[in-house]
Amino acid sequence: MASTTFNGLSLSSHQPTGVGAAFQELLTASRHLATALWQAAAAPHPDRASALADAEDAEAVRAYASRIQHTDPGFAADLFAAADRYEQR
Repeated sequence: MASTTFNGLSLSSHQPTGVGAAFQELLTASRHLATALWQAAAAPHPDRASALADAEDAEAVRAYASRIQHTDPGFAADLFAAADRYEQR
């Protein structure tokens, strides 16, 4: 008959080894990832809001240019060009 002795004092209870350590790191990384994803989803997107505001401003300039096009076609053409440049920046 064979017997096996296990010395529990030689293992550190504070730091898991092998699979336990890897699993603990995986759980920690998963928690950090979930937190980052949640914060990214909840954060406002200033770039999108800014692009929408720029598009709205450019459209307002184009609407004005359309209204004055029959009385001042040169200035209206300048406004259309300016709206295009403003929207593309």
